[in-house]
Amino acid sequence: MIIHFILPGETLENISKSIELENPVYLKEFHNSHCTAYDFIHNDLMPGRKLLIPDINKVSFYNSKNDAPFKLANRNPIIGFNPENLQKSYKVSVVQTSETDGKKKVSEFSYTINLEWKGKVANTHYFNFSKNEISEQNQTKMSTLAAACTQALNPIELAVSERGNLLEAKINDEVKRNFSEIKLNLEDQFPDQYAKIYLDKFEFSISNHQIFNDKMNSDWFLKTYFAQFRRHFKNGKSEYPIVLSYLPVTIIQEGFQYDHIILKSTLKNAENDMKFTSEYHLDAENGIIQNYHFTLVEREFGSLYTTVFIAKETGKS
Repeated sequence: MIIHFILPGETLENISKSIELENPVYLKEFHNSHCTAYDFIHNDLMPGRKLLIPDINKVSFYNSKNDAPFKLANRNPIIGFNPENLQKSYKVSVVQTSETDGKKKVSEFSYTINLEWKGKVANTHYFNFSKNEISEQNQTKMSTLAAACTQALNPIELAVSERGNLLEAKINDEVKRNFSEIKLNLEDQFPDQYAKIYLDKFEFSISNHQIFNDKMNSDWFLKTYFAQFRRHFKNGKSEYPIVLSYLPVTIIQEGFQYDHIILKSTLKNAENDMKFTSEYHLDAENGIIQNYHFTLVEREFGSLYTTVFIAKETGKS
């Protein structure tokens, strides 16, 4: 037994962590069964009071019970991916803020996503993906053109792994065949030289499969909806890689399962120039996302950039 004098700010949880006791309940139980009435713990720890800490053998005994909260089944959900016959729509809202020298600029836009499962071949699922109803707070002629170009590609074909990770995105054959006509229609709608330059670049990007696939893999919805978060949980946590703003990072997530699954995550190695938090809500039976949101904060060259992304299921597409 060790006698410890409680310091300001200490809790049963952080003291238990320091002695590698998995369930803080037993620290309180051990102390109260050995202490005087004066030092008895009712609720919070009182700085300056004594805390009786079990020795390493007693800690090992408590840990052998395997009843720490993070070891319980509902903290270690098994997440499947069963998208057969999936037809879902999501409403997406994005707010991006940049702040430099005290001056703030805010950009808001929204769109709807339609996902339709088309079938499975071997170990790969195939989906049709469409982005519609694109709306920007500060609409400009070029943003209207960009939205029209994006919607002209609907539906895009997606190949997705058995674990729900995006493998490939490509333009379907019908859109390829008709793109010359689509481009002419867009040129009629936007008849100026800047629009023509944009349309030429757009045509080049979709004519090159690798460029188009890379572009789609950087789409915020696709790279977060089809992220590699369906991982094995151990002691209430799991990890997965993702690329945020062109920077590969590792995400650590905690799981909670009730009638649905909740996944909360942060960066594994938090840095001063980047912070990330997210929360996913999934159907426990098929592992399909019901809604999710994330916040990304980055600091670069003296400026602060914040992205707040929210996607909510609206029903069948």
